[in-house]
Amino acid sequence: MADDPPAPQANELRITSTADITSRPRYTDDVIPERNPFKRIIKPYYLHVPMQCGIGSCKTWHNDGFLVELENGDETNIGHVCGGKYFGTRFLDGVESYTRGKLLPELRLRLGLEKPKINAALPQLRTWCELESQVLGKQRRNFRRIFPTLSKELSRRASRGDVAVTTHRERSNEEIERLGALNPNVPRERFRYEEVRVAELQGIRTFDHNLHELLHTTLLGKAQEFLDAPLATLKLQKLIEWDSWSRIFDDEMSRARTVLTDAQNFFSSNNFEALRQLGGSPDEQRILRVTSPEKLSQGNPRDLLTKDVEKTLNRQQRRQLMHGSRNRKQ
Repeated sequence: MADDPPAPQANELRITSTADITSRPRYTDDVIPERNPFKRIIKPYYLHVPMQCGIGSCKTWHNDGFLVELENGDETNIGHVCGGKYFGTRFLDGVESYTRGKLLPELRLRLGLEKPKINAALPQLRTWCELESQVLGKQRRNFRRIFPTLSKELSRRASRGDVAVTTHRERSNEEIERLGALNPNVPRERFRYEEVRVAELQGIRTFDHNLHELLHTTLLGKAQEFLDAPLATLKLQKLIEWDSWSRIFDDEMSRARTVLTDAQNFFSSNNFEALRQLGGSPDEQRILRVTSPEKLSQGNPRDLLTKDVEKTLNRQQRRQLMHGSRNRKQ
């Protein structure tokens, strides 16, 4: 029986972010090529967020390039074009040698080993995508259409991590006197009301993420494309891109699971009770009182216009609910 292909080494260098490059002990981003020439290619990379070239006089932004070692042992990063421009034929020869002798075989082997893992994740991804398409996505779109003011407030709260729902309670005279005695230089009127926490919002981080894009494009769409990719014939650049994507696949699956949980928690009966105590637009609160997560999962906002909801709306509000804004962020 044939031996299984060797697994990647545990200490294999991974480059998925700029920090993986800049945090290396000998890294420098102020290289003068004439004083410190190119020695060898350490690792190619493809980054989703661009970074600047490590040549001091260049600083060109790029997504794909090489981590390289210099003659004095320092390391820097450089793009394909800048490498040939500043390090000349020695760099180009190094890239060709690395690509032919090491990189292409390594990438094809590693990506081939990744395919079973990605394939095993497809059933879970399809289940999540179905849940998003049939329930959570409809709830989110309809919520944004019907409650635009509340949606903006929730987005602001999500960015601050503010989940507390509070109200103001009027203190008794005895409480005011007691606080006044403890703070004699503070006017008594300052103690008239206290802020009381009455509820906690759940899952508001769902307003920070595009769940549809994460599930259908970044994960399921890419996974299906990757599984169909002919690794043996792909060019180097595409192999590097797939290598970067496959390395963050597990993290993206974890993120998707978290975002899904947030969305399910947000569109729950208990959370809607908390939302009704949040205040805000009187018109939206009036609609919210007769709206449930189940109603929001219907495909057309027109279907949400039950007799109870209609009674709370004027003509302009009913029109907005039925048609929404075509340009509104989904």
